[in-house]
Amino acid sequence: MRRFIYRIADVFVPSERNGMLPYALHEAGSALYFFFALLLLLSPSYFNISQLASLAEPFKFDATSVVRLINGARTAAGLEPLSLNSVLALTAEKKNEDMFAGQYFAHISPTGKTPWTFLKEDGYAYRAAGENLASDFLTAEDAHAAFMESPTHRANILSPLYSEVGVSVKQGILNGKPTILIAEYFGKPKVASAATGPSSAKATADKPAKTATRAKPAAVSPKPAPTAPLPTPAMTPPTTATAQPLKGDVLGSETPKENLQATAPSGLFARLLNGFAYAKGQIPASFGLKVLAFLALCSLLVATAMLFTRTHDIPFGVGVRAALIFLLLGYAATFGIHPWDGAQITSVAAATV
Repeated sequence: MRRFIYRIADVFVPSERNGMLPYALHEAGSALYFFFALLLLLSPSYFNISQLASLAEPFKFDATSVVRLINGARTAAGLEPLSLNSVLALTAEKKNEDMFAGQYFAHISPTGKTPWTFLKEDGYAYRAAGENLASDFLTAEDAHAAFMESPTHRANILSPLYSEVGVSVKQGILNGKPTILIAEYFGKPKVASAATGPSSAKATADKPAKTATRAKPAAVSPKPAPTAPLPTPAMTPPTTATAQPLKGDVLGSETPKENLQATAPSGLFARLLNGFAYAKGQIPASFGLKVLAFLALCSLLVATAMLFTRTHDIPFGVGVRAALIFLLLGYAATFGIHPWDGAQITSVAAATV
């Protein structure tokens, strides 16, 4: 046991056993650090952005694949599948176009436009509505899996309130890099206006019945004239109103109660959020690689500090090798491909009732 402890100490602490040069700073040790740093920088999770840049086609999946996965999840949960609504699909398309035009990825645009603003502009009157957003997923399955792992996005997909869905998958340039955006819009339309609703139809039915009663002839003839059959009022099925955007008072007189939470974070707060998300299984794979790079950087720093403390000197060759590895590991631990530059979904989903 003591021998094992000595061997570990010799990696970082200069002593007579290692020739007063920690093994971490030897040529062999420096080579191991160097290749480890390259491995981190060229790993698939860091290289995801290059995969997107090399896509020859706009994207390898479409909205139909996304809708199929949504309805598959709902069926498995014992819920009715969602019908495809062309207005919601148009709204999702406009949302993606607006994110590319405004260079943002969030439920609320830099100009203050919310998902409900897009629905109102397209004439979709809703009782309930929701929005899921994702970026840079290379397959519909990966994006759907990320949505289902997030409680708020999963709630939108499996909500019994919704009856319709519209999806857009679009590729463009976002923040200087090729990006694939996915927008899912869920909705439950309002019923038709009072002029075509059930109460109006009932009043229409009562009126002909009353008229027919007054028109009933007196029994003065052996063969009274037959009473004309009551006209059957034409009932407009509720689904008819969802085929096209409703006209007139699109969103009603009241302001919809929005359940929007914080938009996608950025900067230092995003880094902290990615760290806390580890326990929930939502952390990007690149975060774990950054932790490894940081630990390797700290170990090399300890070895260099111990060498200078014990010998008050750092050989020129050792210093050059250490400086190069410091740069590589520092880049991998601090920059690399940011977790929020790779495949991601918004921190929370948008929903309103």
